[in-house]
Amino acid sequence: MTREVRSHGDVFGRPEEVRGLRGSWTAARDGALFYCPDYRDFISSRPGRDADRHVVAVAEGTGGAVLFMPFTRDSHPHVFNLGERRLGRIAAKTLRLGNPWLTDAHDPQTIADLLGRVLARERADLIDLGDVREGSSLRAALDLLPFPVLPLRLGRKEGVRWLIDLPACFDDYLHGFPRKERRNLSWKLRRVRKEFDMEVRVVSRPEDVEPFLREGERISRMTYQWGVGQRLCNDRPTREWFVHLAEQGRLRCHLLLLDGVPCAFSRGVISGGIYLDDTPGFDPQFARYSVGTVLMLHVLMDLIANTSCRVFDFGTGGDWAGYKARFGTRAIPCNAYYVLNGLRPRALSILSGERLLSAVKNAGATLLRDEATRMRIKRRLRRYGA
Repeated sequence: MTREVRSHGDVFGRPEEVRGLRGSWTAARDGALFYCPDYRDFISSRPGRDADRHVVAVAEGTGGAVLFMPFTRDSHPHVFNLGERRLGRIAAKTLRLGNPWLTDAHDPQTIADLLGRVLARERADLIDLGDVREGSSLRAALDLLPFPVLPLRLGRKEGVRWLIDLPACFDDYLHGFPRKERRNLSWKLRRVRKEFDMEVRVVSRPEDVEPFLREGERISRMTYQWGVGQRLCNDRPTREWFVHLAEQGRLRCHLLLLDGVPCAFSRGVISGGIYLDDTPGFDPQFARYSVGTVLMLHVLMDLIANTSCRVFDFGTGGDWAGYKARFGTRAIPCNAYYVLNGLRPRALSILSGERLLSAVKNAGATLLRDEATRMRIKRRLRRYGA
């Protein structure tokens, strides 16, 4: 049974109670500039999650349009990182916004008021908004939050989200690079094919999930990302989630084998014609063969030739100097934001800790003005292996 929305706003615990949510979600997903989860991801029962994890805040906006803000309850800790090393963590009662695109074209004041209302009702420490597009209605709402609600931008520098607009054929993508870079990429592909018996396995079926995760975790444990929590785990929740995606035809992972030895993996999911690339990994002993780059190029070949994807989304954490900037064709200014409950001690601890870390990073950036030097130090700080 669905329920009507009152003009001042309602908060529901069951998505199926909210009239119009599914249709609005699908429309927002299809018009999104970068990856938007599918409605089925929001309502599905992921292993290890409580059945009452949903919160849907709803308000009537300008002109009678309905504003939907769907959240999931979470207790995942906030982690403080410096130089890609974990410094500590704080457990926080968290709400995660499920679909930021539902706020587009809505009045920022209405969004701000609804954020404050749901934060107070749930007695949560914070709302994790994920990547917020600069210039959007949601971003404007962060300047209008009612006291004691506080916005917090995560990260020292202005962020960017890199995308690749997938062309009709892979050669068209390569021709977008300068001639020297294009020749370098082609040489890397030829070199690996010449020196090894190379195979790229596409993982999209439920029966392929467990073998992929078994090899993927082995490789993931060798990477520095494992130490900062960006792990590919062969555990029950991950297996069941990947099978869930595969059954919907939305899982797209890849495994690179050289002379029969798995040495690199990629993982991703498709929604609304957009492929979201999650953290890849490769065996460091194959680094001199640029296996990460080789696999990514083969992923693009596969997406262009064998799927209906129109966009490759590198996900969060982009900048103007890394590999995402090198291979991306379009950038959208985005930053990750929290909305904090200023009356909760844990929220204030997170705010203070992040501001302190930003100050330390800014001081380091001032001392080390050369970007290449900073990147060398950053690489040295990375810890490889489990």
